Amino acid sequence: MVDGYSKFVEAGRIIASNLFLAGGHDMFIEVEGIPCRQVKEVITVNLCLGCPADEVKAMCKLTLLSRAGGIISSTQRFYTFSETDYYNKTEEMNISALLEDSFQIRCEVTVVKEITEARPPDLPRHLGGLLASQVAADATFQVGGELFAAHRCVLAVRSAVFMAELFGPGKVEIAAAAAPVRIDDVEPRVFQALLHFVYTDSFPEEEGGRFCVDEDDYDYDDKVAMARGLLAAADRFGVERLKLTCGDVLCNYIDARTAMDLRSILYSQYYG
Repeated sequence: MVDGYSKFVEAGRIIASNLFLAGGHDMFIEVEGIPCRQVKEVITVNLCLGCPADEVKAMCKLTLLSRAGGIISSTQRFYTFSETDYYNKTEEMNISALLEDSFQIRCEVTVVKEITEARPPDLPRHLGGLLASQVAADATFQVGGELFAAHRCVLAVRSAVFMAELFGPGKVEIAAAAAPVRIDDVEPRVFQALLHFVYTDSFPEEEGGRFCVDEDDYDYDDKVAMARGLLAAADRFGVERLKLTCGDVLCNYIDARTAMDLRSILYSQYYG
């Protein structure tokens, strides 16, 4: 409440509110009584932090009310405070419609908190660990002379092709000690990357922490060859998300060779 504003103007005084708490920060407002103002229909209101703080972002709505509580005018603005800039965030309010020398100012402050980035889900990491440990693996694949152990239930839920191959009608239960399933026409490293993607939805890391497909410093020809091989494997085993991911990679290295691979993606997407 400002009672007898003209007297404050004549004295050149500043009227300060009590401290109030907003978002864990002490704040207050000031109304300036500046004599000989050129624009008498405007008052200056300052929003201030009670003490220095790290970056504080706040939305402030100021409403000018008559002494009886009727709304005269309002304004809203976004403010940013810091340790070195925490005082006198100025806003001007029009009082031309005010018919008396006393009024109220209602201040509504919403402090905007920074949104902490959510932790990545644990499931891909846990499934990747399961693949690496081979614990409870019940299927073995022979690819180019190398053996890869995996879990039929994981493969089946991620790929309709694996579902049909491993659990389709007439399929005999495959014991862990059964003969490996032979996979032809796929490089071992490509099949390994395929399995990693099936379990984790991501590309595996090569020695030195480099991703096998999407790192800029990886050899161009090798990257393209890997992406093309994964694209073919993803199409063969029905891993649709991997097909799209490989397509994105190949788009960054478009040439006559990769254009044909991208054409196959579009064709399979639209024509099955």
